[in-house]
Amino acid sequence: MAQWRQWGLADSTCKSMQNLIFYHDTVMTVVVLVLSVVGFFLLLFLLKNYALSGLTSRFISSNERLEAFWAVAPSVILAYLGFSSLLNLYTMEMTGMEPDYVVKVTGRQWYWSYSGSVISTLEEGVDYSFDYDSYMIPEEDLTGELNYAFRLNEVDEALYLPADKKIRLLFGSDDVMHSFYVPGLGIKVDCIPGRVNSAGTDSQVGVYYGKCTEICGAHHSHMPIKVEFMTEPDFLGVIGSFLVEQINEHQSSLVEGEVDKTMESGVSLGLTISSDGESF
Repeated sequence: MAQWRQWGLADSTCKSMQNLIFYHDTVMTVVVLVLSVVGFFLLLFLLKNYALSGLTSRFISSNERLEAFWAVAPSVILAYLGFSSLLNLYTMEMTGMEPDYVVKVTGRQWYWSYSGSVISTLEEGVDYSFDYDSYMIPEEDLTGELNYAFRLNEVDEALYLPADKKIRLLFGSDDVMHSFYVPGLGIKVDCIPGRVNSAGTDSQVGVYYGKCTEICGAHHSHMPIKVEFMTEPDFLGVIGSFLVEQINEHQSSLVEGEVDKTMESGVSLGLTISSDGESF
C-alpha cells in the first residue's frame, strides 16, 4: 500500500503492473529527452549572437535530410508509445485469454459486493459459488486483534482470490458511479450502473489495499478495498465456508417459515403456543 511521502508508483506484484511501470518510465524518459533537446536549441538560437557567433551562414536556406529526420523521428516515437499503450490495455483486460476464475465486483452505497461461481481445479465436478458483502470496520472497533490494523482501510470480508491464477474481474454498480482502485495490482476501473467493465489480474500471495476513487456520496471515503491473494486450496476453503454459511442460512429460513406457518394455523384454530411448547 502507499507509504507516507512516497514519490514513485506502488511496488509491482503482477505482470500488468510491471508493464505499467515500464511504460511510465519509458514515457518519462522520452519526455525528458525531447524537452532537453528542444530547450537546448531554443536557448542556442536565443543566444545566437553569443553562442553561434561566426557559425551560421545566411546562404543556407534549407536542409531536406534534417527536415526529414525531425519529421520521421517523432512519428516513430509516437507510434511506439501508442502501440505499447494499446498492448498494455489489451493485456490488462485479458483480451483473447481464457481466465481460470471470474469474479463480479459490484459497487453500492457504501460497500462492495463480491460474487461468482468457480469450478474447482483440485476436485473434478465440484462447483463453488459465493456472494458476500464487504463493509469497512469503524475506527472504534479496531481493538484487540485489530488494534494494529490500518485505519479506514480494514474491512470485515476481503476480496479473496487465488494466487498465480488468471483472474477476470467484472465491474458494475447498482446505484451511482464508483471506481475500484488497487494501486498494487495496477487496477483502476469505473463501476457504472447498467454497464459491465472488466480487468484481468494475476498476483502472488499477499494483501493489497485500495479505495473507491469516484465521489459517490456522503460516505465515499468509507469504501475501502482489501484484496487477499492466497493459495488455491486456501481460496477454495474460504469459498466453501461461504457456501456452508449460505446453506445454514437457507435451512434456518426454511425452519422459521415452517414455524410461522404452524403459528398461523394455530391461531386460526384458536390454539395458543406457550413458551414451554405445550398447547392449551
